[in-house]
Amino acid sequence: MSDAAAPADQRADAPPVPVGDLRVAVDLDATVEGESLRVRTADGRVELFADGFAAVRHAGALRDALPDGVGGTLDDVPLGVHVAGVEVARADPGVPAGPVSRALGAAPLRIDVGGVVRALVRRRG
Repeated sequence: MSDAAAPADQRADAPPVPVGDLRVAVDLDATVEGESLRVRTADGRVELFADGFAAVRHAGALRDALPDGVGGTLDDVPLGVHVAGVEVARADPGVPAGPVSRALGAAPLRIDVGGVVRALVRRRG
């Protein structure tokens, strides 16, 4: 079991990542449309873990809830998006989104089509 999947009281403190002039540590568990959503910082990145794609679709609301000025600086923070234990997308500062991401309106994320297929198979299996 990965640390991200461990119960909150058994996890190590989330390490901070730079967000603009701040260093931010995130360790958040939420339920969105009945699916688990976990957001945490690890290895200089923000990692989002979801049981399914519905929770990921609504994760943008978390960004909207941040204080003014912080949301814009998140574009400079590496981000990994995982569904059913598989990385399905990532964003890295200075690396452009691919054509699939742009077509789906998911930029600056880079969609990993193979990861999406693996996550769908795991969810069905």
